[in-house]
Amino acid sequence: GELTERLDAVRDLLVGTRFAYEVEGKTVTVTCPWGNRLRCHAPSPEFGDMVLGMPYVEFTVTPGDAAGIARFYETVIGAPATVGDDGAGVAARVRVGGVQALVFRETSRPVAAYDGHHIAMYIADFSGPYRRLLDRGLITLETGEYEWRLQSIVDPEDGRLLFEIEHEVRSVTNPLYLRPLTSAAATPSCREWVNASEGGSAPLPNLPPIAGAGKAGAGASEGAVEAPSEPPPRTDGAGKAGARTRLPPQVSGAKIARARSAPDAVLCRRPGHFPARGRTLVKAAAVVADILKREGVQFLIGYPVNPIIEAAAEVDIRTIIVRQERTGLHMADAVSRVSSGERIGVFAMQHGPGAENSFGGVAQAYGDSSTSRPTSARSSTTSTSPSGPSR
Repeated sequence: GELTERLDAVRDLLVGTRFAYEVEGKTVTVTCPWGNRLRCHAPSPEFGDMVLGMPYVEFTVTPGDAAGIARFYETVIGAPATVGDDGAGVAARVRVGGVQALVFRETSRPVAAYDGHHIAMYIADFSGPYRRLLDRGLITLETGEYEWRLQSIVDPEDGRLLFEIEHEVRSVTNPLYLRPLTSAAATPSCREWVNASEGGSAPLPNLPPIAGAGKAGAGASEGAVEAPSEPPPRTDGAGKAGARTRLPPQVSGAKIARARSAPDAVLCRRPGHFPARGRTLVKAAAVVADILKREGVQFLIGYPVNPIIEAAAEVDIRTIIVRQERTGLHMADAVSRVSSGERIGVFAMQHGPGAENSFGGVAQAYGDSSTSRPTSARSSTTSTSPSGPSR
């Protein structure tokens, strides 16, 4: 079918990796280049109205542990869970969405050691599981009022460790809750992309299709890879001459206006590190917003969550929120392009998956900034150079 044709198209490019696939009845089992196994199913009543999505994630566990895992999710997390033999072996099935589940299947084969990967989920009772996990010392990370994490699944009856998988748990008040899939079509072209629920892949009006888009082998993917970034220390002009400014992670409080009037402004870079008394704490996002204001930026295009969006609004930079990262990137590119570089187009997105979804827009903006011209009147040879006004 169409899926196997696309997989065949990339086979030669992935020689030397663990990439492979096999057809098992109505299911195509794909092994990614890193060894993860993906079962690709056609839509069916078993998966409700899900046409594109991930109905389940399956893990292999030690024999006898499925029941304890089900108890953990029921009593600690508050998620419905069942244990039974579904024809493929004994498994705990934990419901984590309308038609989504985590499946922990018992196997006699050795269970691989935990390698650091994680899953993300949203829960309505955000504080209840948090308190129960905190009492057991199982909270591994807290990242504000919208998210916390756990890694160890233990048997509530005896505390025995059963399985490890990091859970990125978010509340339903998180700004990214119910975010629609943005890479929902097989063709990755920014100009041809349309959400699958709105009719699948089809060219947008008034935009010519890109040559080669939609050929076999084209594919779109979305992932979540988080790598916290920490800018290096630098010197800033705020406060008295020569004052050292450290870029912060999480400091709440004064606006940049207060920092400029303070005798010495310091940004905390490490949690728990506080400056000497008499100095003013400011947010790094506020510093960035102030720089944008001084550069004449009138509006900032953004996709939540990014602290610079709120900081820009505080200094009267108009914020424009888009529904898809690549669209916002193209809008920012257009700001600089139509003004011949006189105005700076600015786009802010979430780290990790937000940056991934923006990459297609960055690539297209770079490509549109390339010019092609004959080297001589008699030659058809061309040369290219990225020389557009986009910033």
